[in-house]
This record gives sequence, C-alpha cells and structure tokens, in this order.
Amino acid sequence: MNWRKKHLWVIVFIIFLTNILTFILTSFGVFHLNKYYVFKANTSKIAKSTQKFAQLENSIDENYYKKVNIDKLSEAAYKNMFKAIKDKYSIYYTKKEYRELTQEISGSYYGIGVVLSEDDNKNAYIVSVMKNTPAEKAGLKSGDVIKSIDGKNYLGKGSSAVANKVRGKVGSSVQLIIQRNGKDTTMKVERTAVKNSTVTARTFKQNGKKIGYIYISEFAENTDEEFETELTTLRKKKIQGLIIDLREDGGGIVDTAVNISDQLIYKGKIVTTKGRNGNSETYRATSKAQLDLPMVILVNQHTASASEILTGALQDYKKATVIGTQTFGKGIVQSVIPMYDGSGYQITTAQYYTPKGRSINKKGITPDIVINENNLTENYLTDRDQQFQKALEIIK
Repeated sequence: MNWRKKHLWVIVFIIFLTNILTFILTSFGVFHLNKYYVFKANTSKIAKSTQKFAQLENSIDENYYKKVNIDKLSEAAYKNMFKAIKDKYSIYYTKKEYRELTQEISGSYYGIGVVLSEDDNKNAYIVSVMKNTPAEKAGLKSGDVIKSIDGKNYLGKGSSAVANKVRGKVGSSVQLIIQRNGKDTTMKVERTAVKNSTVTARTFKQNGKKIGYIYISEFAENTDEEFETELTTLRKKKIQGLIIDLREDGGGIVDTAVNISDQLIYKGKIVTTKGRNGNSETYRATSKAQLDLPMVILVNQHTASASEILTGALQDYKKATVIGTQTFGKGIVQSVIPMYDGSGYQITTAQYYTPKGRSINKKGITPDIVINENNLTENYLTDRDQQFQKALEIIK
C-alpha cells in the first residue's frame, strides 16, 4: 500500500519543481499548460492579465501618497483571486498558513495533544486525548468543552479557531477553562512537539462477544499505517466484529482513504475521480486483503470527504452497515500545491464517485440505519450513545 504514498510524494515533488519552472518561464511569456510547455504571444489573455497586475502593483507602490506594504498588497490580491472562484475549498495560503497546513497533513505540530470537534453552536470540544501528551498529563478528557483560552472567551468560535490558539512555541503554556459535566475547571497546559495520532482503538464486550472499535479523527499522511497497526492488534485479540467510528471526521487525503479501504475490500473499484475535460482516474483494491467480520460504520453530519469515500465503498459492497445521520456531502477533491516561495494553494480539481457510480456531493450518504444523535459531546461511547449502542446490538 505504501506505493501510493511514494507515488503521491513524487507527484508533489514534480509539481513543486514545475511551479518553479513555471514562474521562471512566465517572465518570458511561456506558460505551463496541461503538462506541455506552450509558447504564447505577449498579447495573450494571460500575459495581459499578468502585465496589468504588475502595472497596478507598481503604480500603487510608487504613487500612493502613503507607504504601502507591497507584499501584503500582493497577498491580498492572491487571496481574492481564489475567493472570486466562489468555491470555499479553493484557497490561497500565505507562507505561514501553508506551513501550518502541511504540519496538519503530516500529523506533526506544536500543541497540547487533543483532537477537537465542534457542536451545532460552534463550541469546540475534545473528541480524544492523545497518549503521552501534555493534555493527558493535565487531565483533559473526551467531552471537555473549551470555554476560554488565556482569558479570552472561545465559545461559539469553532474548533479551527481554538486549535490555532492552543498551538504555539514549545515550552510555552496555555491556560484553559474547560466545562465538564456543567462545571468549569481552569487548567494550565504546556505546549510540546506533538505527533498526532489519528487512530485510536479498543475492545468492547457484547453478549459474550469481543467487538473491536476504531476511531479515525482525520485521514492524515500516516493514518492508513496507524489503522493497519491497530487492526492487526485487534485481530490478534480475536475480535468477532468491528466498529469504525467516522463521526466528526472531516476527511483528509484521498490516497489514505483508498489505502484503508484496500485493507477491507478484496477487489474492485474503491473510488473514481472525474475532472475537467473528461479526465478520470479509478482507484482499485490491490492488496488482496479483506476483513471477513461483521462491520459497522458510524457517521454523522460532520462525516465528510475522505470519510465518505471509505463509507461509500464499504456500503456499496455491503461490507459494512452504516449507522447514524446523513453525512456532510463533500464529494469533490482538492489538489494541494506548493509555490516556489513557501506559500501554496489548494484548488478543486475533480468530483468523486463511489464504486456504484454514486455522486454524494451536496447530498451526503444516507445511513442504512438512521439514528439521530443525542448530545454526542456528553454521551460519546456511553450507554446513552444510541448510535454506538445500535452498532453493538447488530454485530452478531
């Protein structure tokens, strides 16, 4: 399965070199187009736009009555270029933003060691606490709602804002006020280098049977390897069924979702992507591995993107029963591309389809058994977690 990952990095490396070359060639009226270098006249539409941009930038720099930070001006222009597409998933990243993005994708960052999500009121709460991290040492727990960070209220500001705030320099600390069971507690947590574990596993007993449980928080660079390790451990424990929890999983890398699917499906299509001008690519199961055990996938309205690729494939092949609520419906793929100066961008390049040809974009996946959530923040994996309890019930 690692061949896909190596292949992905080769592509990224080639794209990086291509961007450098494209920048150099653009200065001479030469543009990179569909993998071929095509010489264009300076009167072409793109050349005119480039010339116009440079002229406007130069005029502001030289003629505006106050000193202008031309770098900030350019960054704003790049940002707005992507905003004009009117696709919230196509984004330009500054150097700082792109560095943070690549850290998130690789699963390494400076922080406290928690996986966050948010409720319908955009209150951030802890889904899981990573082992051997400052968060675990401080006593943070799943279900804790983060109310305040360093004296500033963060209720209603979403999990992304909270995640950005708790990250910082190694050795520095952050003061949190968390809400647990209706009570507020103040905690001081030190930041350190964190290797994000995106997969957690455990076992449950149900009617004398040992059931494996795997939670995937996101589909990062090494999530497929983590999944394989945890699945192997569970199989050695002689589990008789498996629950894969994708609730609150907003997705991630397509190749990672394909590799995990490949561990569970013996053969056939996993997903097909279709881009502009009819370009398409089909990913197939190649490992010849499969899991011959009853499986359940738990989903909710925040299950999106790569999570839906895995869910759609297992549902189409009837390899797993899907339980929960309608998924998010992000059936499009973005390419993340670095620029020569350390900045980068992501742009929507394709739509994806399940093995049976279903497009789930803006529709989502309908579970086989629909069960609404009952305050997942407080009831996660308890007797009151109705979706989880149903999963235990139907694995026979």
